[in-house]
Amino acid sequence: MTKMAKTPSTNAIEKGTIAASVARYKIDVIRKVGLDEKRLCYSVGLNMAELDDPNGRIPKAVLFRLFSLASAESKMISLGLQCDEYLDAGFLGIVGYTMMSCSNFKQALQRLERYSVLLDDELEVWAEREEGNLRLSARIGSVERYPFDYMMAGIKGFLSFCKVLLGSYPITHELNVMYGRPNSYEEGTLFFKNINFEMPFFSILFDADTLSKPLRSFNPNLDRVHVDIAEAMLENFNSVKSVDYIRQLISESLSGRALSLGDLAIRLSVSKRTLQRELEVQETSFKEILDDVRKQQAKQYLLYSKKNMKEISWSLGFVEISSFYRASHQWFGMTPKQYRFKHQEL
Repeated sequence: MTKMAKTPSTNAIEKGTIAASVARYKIDVIRKVGLDEKRLCYSVGLNMAELDDPNGRIPKAVLFRLFSLASAESKMISLGLQCDEYLDAGFLGIVGYTMMSCSNFKQALQRLERYSVLLDDELEVWAEREEGNLRLSARIGSVERYPFDYMMAGIKGFLSFCKVLLGSYPITHELNVMYGRPNSYEEGTLFFKNINFEMPFFSILFDADTLSKPLRSFNPNLDRVHVDIAEAMLENFNSVKSVDYIRQLISESLSGRALSLGDLAIRLSVSKRTLQRELEVQETSFKEILDDVRKQQAKQYLLYSKKNMKEISWSLGFVEISSFYRASHQWFGMTPKQYRFKHQEL
């Protein structure tokens, strides 16, 4: 088997953000292997000043392009596997600090499970008992979008952070990865004797004895502060995600057929009723969001594109063009052709 391509699929929808602290660490990897990170960041449109914002979010699509360029320039077999010595304790931001200040390794992994979305808004982490040991699993969506070096840097960085917590690498029994088997050198740098490839999600099986190990950085006073900050950030993130992220998903999926409430609930891994309740808290509804996204896109198409009415209707996810005309009357009080003519005249 060969490993997956080092460039993300051009057909995949580029979406999602990552914490600025994690992005800074990944860019440090590029710099410390001898590449010109400033030039590469400039070439993909990344303002490096944004990496210093403790609450900043960096579009992953930009980082994917950056790692693809860096991989092409690098003389190394895999620059993503060269990063363990470049890690600093703050690379996970507030999530890392909540892990560092808690009492033992098991609790640290539970903190990662709870706050993972603050690191990567597409990342889902969960922990399960397995014959007395603990399996930590992670799902990131479509792996084809993620450059190989980008993901390897993440795996190696996480293991190195575990070493920061414990003083030595944790005892592990198995690693599952979503990619195909790499070459023998790359496989040997992952610290695992038992590695399974092309799995449905990433996971690491930690030994039971490691879970109870106390952390050198445990500090109950700082821990309360860190958790309060993380909880506030999580509440704010989920509140924003409930509307803005849903708008983004709907906008990206309109063409041909709009997402239904059920489709959206599946994408967000929640029940329809849970999704409805979350939107009610935000004093809105799926129908209102869908209607407003269509209205705003309709304005853009009518004023700034040369698409005809049938093409615009399809782009807005209407099955019948008559539905587009009815919606236009509700939005603008006139047909879409009249709206285009009126504003083009102005």
